[in-house]
Amino acid sequence: MIVEMPSVELAERNAQKMRNCPRLILSGFTSNFAYNLFIISERERWWAEYPAEHPEVLGAKSVHLEIVENLLHPDESRMSLPVERFEVAPCGSDCGSCPSREEFDCQGCPATIHYIGTE
Repeated sequence: MIVEMPSVELAERNAQKMRNCPRLILSGFTSNFAYNLFIISERERWWAEYPAEHPEVLGAKSVHLEIVENLLHPDESRMSLPVERFEVAPCGSDCGSCPSREEFDCQGCPATIHYIGTE
């Protein structure tokens, strides 16, 4: 995911905000662009597509999304699950009251006590 922010400071803030996301593989920024590489299941694809269609939810000018459907290396990838779960997700989202739970049948963030998934 390439996120074009209005300023360098906001790009850095976006990259920093996502740094503890359990789905995050890589994060960084150059100029006013934040770069985030996530591992998501097909069921969670909406989670990446939504900000690409609605960049304003991130405070972004634009969001470019590329989805790799045929992973060659590594053979298997896993989320980095936290030892302890919290009320609020590392990115600041409150999964307990998020409308995406119903709208997208979201299982919540694996870093929160609200997560109902099996991963």
